[in-house]
Amino acid sequence: MFCAECGENLNENAKFCFKCGGKQPEKETPEEATEAESPKKKCASCDTDLQDNWILCPSCGAKVGKNKPASVSKPASILPDMVETKHAVISSNGKYLAVVVENELKIVDANTREVVGSAEWKEWKKIAAVSTDGIYVALLGETYCVLNVQNGETISFPKLGELGPAEFSHDCKRLAYVQHISRPDDDDEDNEDEDVEEDEDGCENEDDGFGTRVFIVDLPNGNELLSIGIGRMPQALAYSPNGCYLTVGDSGMRLMGMGVVKVLNASTGDQLHALSSPSSHVAFSHDGKKIVTVEKGGVIKVWDAKNGKKLLECTERQDEFSTDTGIARFSPDGKFIVVGYQMGMGGHLLNFGKGIFNMLSSMAGDSASFAKKKIGLIQIFDAKTGKMLKHFKEDGNIKWVSYSPDGKAIISYTGNQVKFQGNVWTKQ
Repeated sequence: MFCAECGENLNENAKFCFKCGGKQPEKETPEEATEAESPKKKCASCDTDLQDNWILCPSCGAKVGKNKPASVSKPASILPDMVETKHAVISSNGKYLAVVVENELKIVDANTREVVGSAEWKEWKKIAAVSTDGIYVALLGETYCVLNVQNGETISFPKLGELGPAEFSHDCKRLAYVQHISRPDDDDEDNEDEDVEEDEDGCENEDDGFGTRVFIVDLPNGNELLSIGIGRMPQALAYSPNGCYLTVGDSGMRLMGMGVVKVLNASTGDQLHALSSPSSHVAFSHDGKKIVTVEKGGVIKVWDAKNGKKLLECTERQDEFSTDTGIARFSPDGKFIVVGYQMGMGGHLLNFGKGIFNMLSSMAGDSASFAKKKIGLIQIFDAKTGKMLKHFKEDGNIKWVSYSPDGKAIISYTGNQVKFQGNVWTKQ
């Protein structure tokens, strides 16, 4: 600095000139400089005070923009390839899973395995269905309720009797669920010999509001739109992608090969046709033109959804899987059908025999462990020819199986584990 009186060169903080003795004026600190040094923003990651000229947060190291804090997002939660869970379902279009992990209900993108929604798991008995947009979950407790995962709101429906399966329409505007309503005189011995009118398929004709019925309600309000009498308690429901059809898998007396799949008008409840298939599972192709059913013994049939004509029958399987439980899904492009089975009685007897043989030959076998071990089978068929292209076994009974939406992986659930498999064509 220089003296204001004589111009002599002075020290920076001098108050008087050493040559002329003149008093030097005090320096004024501009408000702008003071404001520049004060914090003007906070770190988006850790909330630390920042200054405008900082490019990194000194606390967490997050990058900071020139004019505003950098947007720092938390890493997405991704499920591993195998997830231990007692509750899991997949949407009818294969896009979303609902699983319970560590007492939390998670909605998972089936392609990326990313958790896109969650809610606290309460004392529900099981997950019945998840909507095709991943927003709604149908939960079975003392009665059915629908949970909106985005806002936490629930809709409950009155329990009138035994509860059956449930399914959402593909546009997520409707839910169909099954309930058996007992007649007031069901236990009246005087009426036990009374004739019950049956329809052409051998099912009780339910037109009085009682018996086994499908209830269709709107979403998000839960108002009843339709009630359809269907006879026996079904094991499966399925909406067509366009919402025009609703199929009811009436397995009937499956051990005797009896039972039908009813194809109903989803708006009126009128039966359009019946498929001669005692099936525990029904699914539509992604274009809605075909229906696949799985029968006892692992027989897979493909039907024309419009006229009910049988198009294909696949019977190739392993003999030990004499099963009465199977589930099938079309691939997204409709070229393949993936089928999952749980081992039937024949397989359990075979395993028991293997256990006896090993015990006698080595004197150190445990036949019971062989008999109790649960083994599932997954098969892939050509949807045009019915030829089996691939099969492999899995530990545990297959409860459901599906393709991922991009068709690159197969997702399966065994009752205690969800598994994502992307290399099925090389799997032995």
